[in-house]
Amino acid sequence: MEKQTINILATGFMPFNNETINPSYEALKRLSQNWDPNKGKLTVIELPVSYEKAPRILIEHIQKLRPDYVIFVGQAGSRQGITPEKIAVNWKEATIKDSEGYTAAGEKIRADGEDGLFTTLPIKEMVQNIKKRKIPASVSYSAGTYVCNTLMYCVLDWIRQNKEFSNIQAGFIHVPYLTEQILDKPGLPSLSLEQITQGLEAAFEVLNRQ
Repeated sequence: MEKQTINILATGFMPFNNETINPSYEALKRLSQNWDPNKGKLTVIELPVSYEKAPRILIEHIQKLRPDYVIFVGQAGSRQGITPEKIAVNWKEATIKDSEGYTAAGEKIRADGEDGLFTTLPIKEMVQNIKKRKIPASVSYSAGTYVCNTLMYCVLDWIRQNKEFSNIQAGFIHVPYLTEQILDKPGLPSLSLEQITQGLEAAFEVLNRQ
């Protein structure tokens, strides 16, 4: 029997916090341009760094595209490598504003929601496959409390509550700064756009093995 091709919806973010580029979207954009259709369908969208808009826009795309996998990618400038996230917590708090000018001072994302929701992606296998390309990677156990974590939590919660979409596997992957972003940030880790793109490609390849 011929194996059914998979349908992946991947999201990156717009630049934020005075940056002019966001490696999450730039890498996904490059990946989509060179994507082998034999590996399945890949749709890439760019989301605003907004606690309210990012989950709403993504859920609208999920309802329209009905993907098998949803992978959110975001920038975490302090990370040494590519880090798939294990869990999203029901909390938002940050010292920087989102794209709507909102600063989360510390509150639950869902008043009556679970304290934490786990990824449904095969993240350990993803990390192993990324490392095979000689790119640093590890499982992360904290997605922070900014928009990245909120997006992951909201979408996992929505999938959990909507049985029609319960077969979707979803989760978050953080990537470091691009090398060009740290020219005025000495000492911070970074990867090239090519490395991040290859790392995400390696992570996505695992989905065809399930």
